[in-house]
Amino acid sequence: MDTTSTPAQIRTTLNTHDLHRIHAAILDAADTRQLIETTLTILYDALAGDTGTQARQIQPQRYAIPTSQWTAILTAVTNRAQAWGTATAVGLELALNLMPGHYHDPDVPAPNLDLPDYRPTEHRLTITRSAVDVITAAEAHLDRLQTCYGPTSQTYQTALHSWHRGLAGLFSMNSGAHTQVSADGALSLFVHTAGGFVYGLIFHGTDRRCTTDGCHALIDADGAARPACTGAMVLDHDHTPSYPVDAPRPGAWSFHS
Repeated sequence: MDTTSTPAQIRTTLNTHDLHRIHAAILDAADTRQLIETTLTILYDALAGDTGTQARQIQPQRYAIPTSQWTAILTAVTNRAQAWGTATAVGLELALNLMPGHYHDPDVPAPNLDLPDYRPTEHRLTITRSAVDVITAAEAHLDRLQTCYGPTSQTYQTALHSWHRGLAGLFSMNSGAHTQVSADGALSLFVHTAGGFVYGLIFHGTDRRCTTDGCHALIDADGAARPACTGAMVLDHDHTPSYPVDAPRPGAWSFHS
């Protein structure tokens, strides 16, 4: 283990023995709790070295390992958690709260932490009737955007890719082998996964604004103008909308947990 320190952070390169122990702990884990606890205990024992500090006493933000090793460990733990449908939750918790920091070191190769495929053999997707209606409406909205703005327009391409990326996410096994989908508005979906992870696939429409300098009006579908926010200046003139009042509303879909 090669360690260098800065006033703010202790940088450590894990050696082959450390990585082998971490790999074995990931393979041998019997459930999500054991997976996280044993992996982090071995990792932080390695970072503590001979200082006498216990793994549970270590503050993650004070330590960093090479990005190649950090990514390999996170990926291996997340892939192992697919066996219990907790990969998404585990990945977020590790990356945001439990793992040490990381730093780029081109001389440290990515370790081989290969695992078998722990995903369930089947994925069951349950979609309510109202959610089917949302999917149908979203596809119809995309057709209208394509007709109005053109198939190569940024408006259409942004909406298309964000929607299809969201649909593809429904088939991910990172949160278990059963996903339930229901409606959450005219163009939005609510998703509940077997692993307990819930999120919305929400359509965010672009406001129709007056494009005249100095005028801060929002323009409704009937052409009526109103202030964009309390106290905003709305000029007394013929407003020029950022997109036509009879055109489909531009926008994009995004994930919200």
